[in-house]
Amino acid sequence: LLESRDRIGGRVFTKHDATLGIRIDLGAEFMHGSPRILFERAKSFGLTFYDILARHDWLGPDGLKSSDDFFDEMKDVMSKLEPKRKKDRSFAEFLAAHPSISGKARGLAEAFVEGYHAADLEKLSERGLAISEQVTGESESSLQETEGFRLIGGYDQLANGFLHGVRAPDEFVRLNTVVKRIEWKTGSVLVRCFSPAGPELGPFRARSIVVSVPLGVLKARKSAPASISFAPEPDGYREAIDGLHMGHAMRIAFRFRTRFWENGRSEPIGMLHAGPEFDFPTWWTQMPIRSPLLVAWQGGPKVEELARLSEAERVATALDTLSALLNVEVAELRDQLVGWDMHDWTNDPYALGAYSYIGIDGDRVARRLVNDWDQTLFFSGEATQFESTRGTVDGAIETGLRSAGQVLAALSHVSAADANAPAAARARVRKRLT
Repeated sequence: LLESRDRIGGRVFTKHDATLGIRIDLGAEFMHGSPRILFERAKSFGLTFYDILARHDWLGPDGLKSSDDFFDEMKDVMSKLEPKRKKDRSFAEFLAAHPSISGKARGLAEAFVEGYHAADLEKLSERGLAISEQVTGESESSLQETEGFRLIGGYDQLANGFLHGVRAPDEFVRLNTVVKRIEWKTGSVLVRCFSPAGPELGPFRARSIVVSVPLGVLKARKSAPASISFAPEPDGYREAIDGLHMGHAMRIAFRFRTRFWENGRSEPIGMLHAGPEFDFPTWWTQMPIRSPLLVAWQGGPKVEELARLSEAERVATALDTLSALLNVEVAELRDQLVGWDMHDWTNDPYALGAYSYIGIDGDRVARRLVNDWDQTLFFSGEATQFESTRGTVDGAIETGLRSAGQVLAALSHVSAADANAPAAARARVRKRLT
């Protein structure tokens, strides 16, 4: 496992705050819906998770009001999407073709696509969004009444859990190892790597390789610190990744002295929503855990603008929104403020964005990433998931299992005529996967 960072987990990134006594997830935070693949692993790793509070308050002319209309209105909008549409179009074009989706419904739809899917309305595929919002088998649409769950000890516990029980040499996981070039041919791979400080590492050789890096890295310019080149470039690879786009999202986790937002309120606060004219229009508490932590969230193209601001400027614009939401003066908010935590995924060289979405006609060309190249080169990660769990941790895990199965199949095919093939070892691995 060649990992560029000094930790495993990638876009799962947890800070443990001894003062608060809880974790602060700066990357993946929620277990959306009822993902069996996560539930099973959380159980096997001995992890505890809890239901989050499914209550939404919206800012209107008369202040914050609780509303259950969002799910109904959004389901009505999404029901008009055409998953089998022959001529694909952007979500913006979809909205233009449905003038009945106007006013509040249109604003909610745009906010949902930018905030939840972190997507650009002009680039997001209608077919791709329809696929993401379908309810298929174990997976559930993001538009469900049950908000989901959180891991009480932080999402990094799940990432760390995958290494527990792995029987491999200590050098199995190599941190601070930046892959820059993959030279390959059928049945043979040579990987050239560097330390983040510059010196060359390796090279590493193998029979096959699974590439599981964020789409932003795959699409990065050659001059980017973590860009990866292939020699030769796989046939159809460039077209496949061009069919996908990297979405952008930014969060700030604010630590306050008290839970002042509960003052004078009979109902607990789960999530707060402002209009699209605000920066960081979505906020959430840690309910049902009562903690003086509020998280601000912005998704979509506006994040690229925010990423150009200083950290202090981002904090200031977020507090302006919170002031409007709670009807509390900014000066009072700053008096309550203890500190904040954020991670800039847009400028993170090993991510270059939050998570992926499908571009116009991208569902067809990008599916090439699901297959292998000459049973040697394989791709996994949330960007290679073309079901409703795209952009999620459970979706990424599903692609990892797919790639593992593909590698095992390739090994079985290659070694079928090899009298010394380690069949028993392969059988043990298959049993572990099952």
